[in-house]
Amino acid sequence: MLLLCSVGLLRKISFSLEWQFCGLGTLALRELETRHPDLTWYTTGQYEPAQGFYERYRHSSHSPWTDEQHPCPHF
Repeated sequence: MLLLCSVGLLRKISFSLEWQFCGLGTLALRELETRHPDLTWYTTGQYEPAQGFYERYRHSSHSPWTDEQHPCPHF
């Protein structure tokens, strides 16, 4: 029997400087949320600029997010 944890991990996702602030990160995460609507999302500690992005994104997201450091035993 396969048990799924229902936690999606976003780890070390980045865009080069010339592609930042043009909406690609938001578009990518919205696509993931659309394709996997039953997941709770989790991101590891990010570089400071990415922390701000994720914090802003979570406020507009319709998916649940967790701040737990170990949201699932297999992480």
